[in-house]
Amino acid sequence: LADEDEETVRRYPRARLLNIFRTICGAVAHAHKQDIVHRDIKPDQVLLGDHDEVLLIDWGLAAQMGQQRMEQGGISTLGASANTIRSGQTVLDGFHGAPRYQPPERLETGRIPAHFTQDVFSLGAMLYHVLTLRPPVDPPRDPGMSATDPAYLVFIRRQISRLVPPSKRTWSGGLDPVWDEICMRCLAVSPAERYPDAGALFDAVERAMSEQEKRLRDRERASRALADGARAVH
Repeated sequence: LADEDEETVRRYPRARLLNIFRTICGAVAHAHKQDIVHRDIKPDQVLLGDHDEVLLIDWGLAAQMGQQRMEQGGISTLGASANTIRSGQTVLDGFHGAPRYQPPERLETGRIPAHFTQDVFSLGAMLYHVLTLRPPVDPPRDPGMSATDPAYLVFIRRQISRLVPPSKRTWSGGLDPVWDEICMRCLAVSPAERYPDAGALFDAVERAMSEQEKRLRDRERASRALADGARAVH
C-alpha cells in the first residue's frame, strides 16, 4: 500500500482497512474485559485470512491489569538479555516491545503496571498507520543509533509529543475529521486523556464507521434521485 501498488490498493481500500482495525479493537476489548493487557500491539502481530479473518497474535508480553509481568512468557525466557533485539522487539532496562508503537510512559521505564490505556495508545498508532500508510513516528536517521540505544527511545518520545493529525499525512483523498479526533485521543501523551480501554475505542470506531456508511447511503440515494429526475425530464 505504501508503495501504491495498484493491485494492493484495489484490494485494500481504506474502508476495508478500517473494518479490519475495528475487528482488532474488538479482540483487544474482549481481552480487556478479562483484565488482560496485550502490551505489544503492532501491525506485525496481525494475521489476515483470505476473507478478512483477523487474528491478533503474540500474547507473550501480556499481563493482568495493574501487574508488572515482565519475565514469564516474554522474550527474556528465550535467553534474551538487556540490549537484545528479537523479532523486532526490544529489551532495554526493563522495557519490552516495539518502541514505535509503545506509549511514552512505557518508553520512560518498562517497569510500570500494565494498563488498558497502553494498549489504546498502540491501537491508535496502528490506526494512524492505517490512515496514513506510515507509522506515527519514524526511526532515527542516524545509522549508528539502534533501538537498544537509550537515545533512540528519547528520539521516539520526542516525536510522539510533536505528532500531527493523520489528515496532515493522509493518502487516497480527504479524511473525515472524526478520524483525527479518534486517533489523536488514543495517542495523547497523558494516559488520562486517552480512551479508558479498547471497548470505549471500539464504540467510537463503530459510531464513526456507521455514520460514514449512512452518509454514503444518503449520497447514493440523492444521486439516484437526481438521475431519475433527469430521465423523467427527457
